[in-house]
Amino acid sequence: MARPDAYGHWIDQNREIDFFLEHDTGTETLTKVTAKLHGYADLAEATGISTPVLFWLPNRTRETNLRKHLAASTEVPVATAVHTANGPAGPVWLPLGPDRPRLHLADLGTVWPRQASTADRQAGT
Repeated sequence: MARPDAYGHWIDQNREIDFFLEHDTGTETLTKVTAKLHGYADLAEATGISTPVLFWLPNRTRETNLRKHLAASTEVPVATAVHTANGPAGPVWLPLGPDRPRLHLADLGTVWPRQASTADRQAGT
């Protein structure tokens, strides 16, 4: 189904988010990068959990062009950001959808509330 470059669970001052990371180096076509979302949509359908996919891109031009490819719509939550010297935790993430400012990684959890994991559901939380 999906083959992310990484899976993350970020917690910062009572804000948290689970996510898949796609570390884009600019070597694949944007059509191929965009096509990866089908696997994430299949995974979300199979598990009942829609985990955001974050694209970490090498430059602003690549980000702009990828966002144009993704603009039609996606079946999973997506945000993009460009490599920065300050790292991915800061206000660098731009969710797809209505105009928003760039957000901190932890603040993405307010855009896409965390869904209960299977373990959480079994524990009754």
